This record gives sequence, structure tokens and C-alpha cells, in this order.
Amino acid sequence: MGNLTWLEAVEKSIDRIAAIVERLPAEARGKCFELLMSRLLETTRPSQEEMPTVAPTDATEKAECGPSTWQRFLSDHKLTKQDVENFVELETGQPLLADYPRTKAEAQRVVAALLALAHFYREGEPIVPKDELVKQCKQLGIYDSANLMKNIRNTATNKGVQVFTFDKSKKRWRATGPGYEYLAQVIKSRGKD
Repeated sequence: MGNLTWLEAVEKSIDRIAAIVERLPAEARGKCFELLMSRLLETTRPSQEEMPTVAPTDATEKAECGPSTWQRFLSDHKLTKQDVENFVELETGQPLLADYPRTKAEAQRVVAALLALAHFYREGEPIVPKDELVKQCKQLGIYDSANLMKNIRNTATNKGVQVFTFDKSKKRWRATGPGYEYLAQVIKSRGKD
């Protein structure tokens, strides 16, 4: 990495690493990112004097969770944070819609997308914990215990690509890379109402 400090090397390479990881299946992304970053840091070996000594704050912890991915999502889909905040409270995941789609299935999909966006903002990953989705759906009167899993699994983009994959071990859904378009479309379509 030449004369770059370890922090400059990470800053210079992080977008490339994120782009590589984004092309992988969801279940492989975390480990791949960890391995690539580990390899990068091995090659740059930070010295003690280069290591930052700032104590983490909520803001720095959020920055480390992946706001670059969130910002890239907004940019790629020509959205602003405010566009999203018009429909979901990003800190809590609480939907702010006045009207929901007529069918329970479609309403559940919209709530799942809004929760995914809130987690994407807070944690850098568009996930939907099952317990949070069930709670939100019950509060909104759209819970359907017999069909919730099927409804979210069958959420698809306009091109027929599955939007969410379910991780049984973590009891949560995660938006797929192609599913990001669906998340953006939920916001864009609500803005037209």
C-alpha cells in the first residue's frame, strides 16, 4: 500500500471491498467482508501511534455500521433521508403511513420494507427481525399468522426477483441486493399518493 497509513488504506479500499461483497449471496457477505478487511489490515499493519484514541460515540458507532452502504442506496435510487423519514421513523422503525395497501399481504410487505429501511439506516444492513414485523403487523391490524412467512417470502421485484431471504438461525429476513429496488419503490410509490 506504499506510504499510505493504515487508515488511508482502508478509506481508499472500502468502497471496492463493499462493491465486491455486495455481489455475493447474502449469507456470504459478512464473512467475506471480514476476510477482505482482515487481509487489507494485515498488509498495512497499523503502528500504535497511528491508532485512533477517540472513544466511540453513538455517531461513530453508526458510522462504523455502514452508512456508506446506506448513502449509496439513497444515491443509487435518487432518494434522500427525508424521503424515507416521511414514511418511517428511522430510529424506531415505526411506520408513519396514513393509508396501507388494501390486502393484508401487501400491507405486510410494505411494513417489512419500512422496517428494513430503518435497520439499513441504523445498522447498515436491510434486515427485518421477525418479532418486530409481527409486533408492527399486530399493532396495525394486518397480522395474519397463517400467511406472514409466505407473504414476505413471495415479495418480488417487478422483474420477479425475490426481495427478502429468511435466516432461520437469526429469525429475520434480509433484503437481497436486487431487493433494494423494491425498498426504494415502496418509498417512491408512497410519495405519489
